[in-house]
Amino acid sequence: MIVPAPSYAEYIQVPELLELQKLRTPVVRAELTFIVVHQVYELWFKLVLVELRIAIAALDKGATLDALRALRRAHDIENLMLGQAVLIERMDPCDFAMIRESLGSSSAAESTQFALIESLSTGQPGKGIGALEERDLWSALCECVRRTGLAMPLDASEHSARRRDDSLYEIYIGKEKTGEPRRDYEVLKDLCEAMLDHDQAFALWRQRHALMVYRQIGDHMGTGGTSGVSYLERRAGRKFFPDIWRVRNRLGRTADTVY
Repeated sequence: MIVPAPSYAEYIQVPELLELQKLRTPVVRAELTFIVVHQVYELWFKLVLVELRIAIAALDKGATLDALRALRRAHDIENLMLGQAVLIERMDPCDFAMIRESLGSSSAAESTQFALIESLSTGQPGKGIGALEERDLWSALCECVRRTGLAMPLDASEHSARRRDDSLYEIYIGKEKTGEPRRDYEVLKDLCEAMLDHDQAFALWRQRHALMVYRQIGDHMGTGGTSGVSYLERRAGRKFFPDIWRVRNRLGRTADTVY
């Protein structure tokens, strides 16, 4: 018996999807926009998590080009995430005030997927999800670098930080300390840059989110028990990969850096 192919609506589950927006206020247009945007954010987060896990698995197998492609796909998604913030930014603040009453104590700060993206990137516990029980991107990159003979210890000591700085510096200039060129460093440099794209996209998203909230509620307390804009601004400066940012200090004053 041949099973007929599903229709577009059946395959995408359009009827079920369109029933997921449950309005609680009479401000239909604004509340529908608010719900749809945040639901779409969660779907983007889901796709980013898929790409991060693909990148991590690829790094662990030594498939650096596959990891690079996954990180670039993740960054494409992150660019879309940044763009859709405008729909909330331009919402009438009076309409938003009516919607906000219906939120109660709920907050976007409770997003488990967002916290998981942070944890999968850095290996540090995300807000509300506890210790990570799977491999993270930074640890996978460090192990990949170690396989080339460079030192990338993961502990937080100053000595280990200096060793990581030396290794990342060699990767970026494409040479060993002896001056011997290393072609195999090229893809590692590209990976570091792709990780920085990912890091920067989330830094920009946090900054834009803070401004978006300030535009809507000023400096009032946030939902979910947060201090509102001040809480978001404190988090806006967080970096996933401070070591990769820090190597810029050294590269910026090095005359023989190759770009």
